[in-house]
Amino acid sequence: MGIFLLFITFVFQLNAYVLGDDPPFETNIVGGQIADIEDYPYQVAVIQDERLWCGGSIANPNYVLTAGHCVFMAIMPLFVHAGSRYWYNPGSVHEVDFNITYTTEISTTGDVALLHVSKTFNYDKTCQPIPLFGSYEKPQVGALAYVTGWGITDNGNIAEQLHQITTRIIDQNTCNNIYKDTIIGNLHPGEICANADRMGPCRGDSGSPMIIDGRLAGLVSMGIGCLYPKYPAIYVDVGYFRDWIITNMK
Repeated sequence: MGIFLLFITFVFQLNAYVLGDDPPFETNIVGGQIADIEDYPYQVAVIQDERLWCGGSIANPNYVLTAGHCVFMAIMPLFVHAGSRYWYNPGSVHEVDFNITYTTEISTTGDVALLHVSKTFNYDKTCQPIPLFGSYEKPQVGALAYVTGWGITDNGNIAEQLHQITTRIIDQNTCNNIYKDTIIGNLHPGEICANADRMGPCRGDSGSPMIIDGRLAGLVSMGIGCLYPKYPAIYVDVGYFRDWIITNMK
């Protein structure tokens, strides 16, 4: 499946896709390296039916940030696994008792959601919140970013251990020119483009964090393919939505 945008996949491939069966879209870390949870203690796995569904980031003791489509596509209760390099062997398990989404329906803009967990995160070296980019603060073009997740790797399987890649921010006008004649079209102001040689997010990494200088800059959202050099990955711009995030976490 070439398109890993949640919304586009849902609209155009519904007859070939059983809703809720697999992690939404082809959003996984391909070409990455194994990472220690102590280096990325904010990273969590979002679980549906005891399987990896999406990634997310600890924002405060009770909330996880993830992609909105991870909520809209789910048909069973969600859980959060925290504090471990292995998504299936967590340090702690947290049931999601409610969620808050930026939009009220599947949309190609505002692909961001907050998951509220019923059991508070207990912070230690493997479980910590991540600071957010400032309100409407934009990553600089060419900035180096780190993306982590458990999605499908080079062998085509969901990763057992956390993986990490490095990528660089691309100018939005350049990204618009790349996508203008595709099903995605122009990017929304609340989206970021980034690309890396032979590395990128793919299925299972939706909602996973993109970090710049130790702060959460983006969330894995959409794109075309996993390793198509022509098409950079698209991320939710956390700075653009920061005010909404902070307000709703109160």
